Amino acid sequence: MQIACEAYWVGGGLVGVALGAALPAPIKGLEFALCALFTVLTLDAFRSRREIPSVLLAGPSVAAALVLTPGVAMFTALLLFVALLLARHAVTARRPDPERPAPDAVTARRPDPEAADA
Repeated sequence: MQIACEAYWVGGGLVGVALGAALPAPIKGLEFALCALFTVLTLDAFRSRREIPSVLLAGPSVAAALVLTPGVAMFTALLLFVALLLARHAVTARRPDPERPAPDAVTARRPDPEAADA
């Protein structure tokens, strides 16, 4: 399954490169497609209440990248965003999740009423 997913990912990328190279001239506005894709993905994440902290981490990443490295802002913003997501994961992994039961609650057994009578 992993090989199929990787082949699909790499194959799709190569088909995209081939189709892009086959275009006769630059198409005005085509470079905006990637920006529009990320905008839609951001709005989708924002609608999901669980992903609001991730959306809030993306803003400072972009702002810092535009100030620090305006020439390669997208790359820097993505690196900062990944670093902030990893830090968020490290912090939230240590905190107990109120929606998930404690390990003792899952493994604890109720006393068997028939065994108590015996």
